[in-house]
Amino acid sequence: EAWIGNKENQERLIVKEQSSLFRKHIYDTLQLKYKQLVFETISNSDKYNDKEIHIFKFVDEKAREEYFAKKLQEKEGSFASLIGFTSVFQLLMDSKKPMIGHNCYFDLLFLYSHFIEPLPYKFEEFKKTFNKSFPEIYDTKFIFENSRFRQKAEKSTSLDALTPLCRNEEDKDFYDVKITLEEGFKAYEFGNTENARYHEAGYDAFLTGYVYAKSFFALDKEDQLRMKNSVNVLKSLYYLKLDAEDPLYKQVNSLWFCFP
Repeated sequence: EAWIGNKENQERLIVKEQSSLFRKHIYDTLQLKYKQLVFETISNSDKYNDKEIHIFKFVDEKAREEYFAKKLQEKEGSFASLIGFTSVFQLLMDSKKPMIGHNCYFDLLFLYSHFIEPLPYKFEEFKKTFNKSFPEIYDTKFIFENSRFRQKAEKSTSLDALTPLCRNEEDKDFYDVKITLEEGFKAYEFGNTENARYHEAGYDAFLTGYVYAKSFFALDKEDQLRMKNSVNVLKSLYYLKLDAEDPLYKQVNSLWFCFP
């Protein structure tokens, strides 16, 4: 009562008590009796019972509103940090810009399950929802597997195999692309072959974009349209077509076994 009546003392009152039963008693009695006060439990460590009750009083209603505004801002900041990359993913969905990947079928499943919703039971539902979120997707592996560039990549269509092909300046079949890196960001320079960072996320994304630009923009409009939303599926007779039925590959070498 003395602390409440002392208007000059605006410091918070701290109640140090390890008992959860006592803390509940304070909330059940004092909080109801002194509604002008604000009670808040503060944890000092990860230990369950290492907590204090901080009781706040305010000189006027403006000070009270400022306190709650500050607490709301703190909670929103904490919530934003918990959301993490989801906020970036939401911006990507809102932008509707093309998504470029390399052999990215499982990447699409991962993105869907972690940032949209759990994978549905029906495959068609997955395709419909993902296509609505990202209406334009290109797979550089599919581009090379299903275009005139296939004969250039005789041994492999892996990303580290396609990059040297696209970098061959004597081959005029590819689209002319010049890459300039800013000062201080030279680790991804093409000349740095000894320290090439294959399978590092940023480097693979950089190479995927480069291979896409070199190959896709060298295709005619009909082939470009065919590559849209077509994704390679590993060891499958079909490929993923996000905005239509999954077509069968035109040229397939396979063995068919029929048992009685």
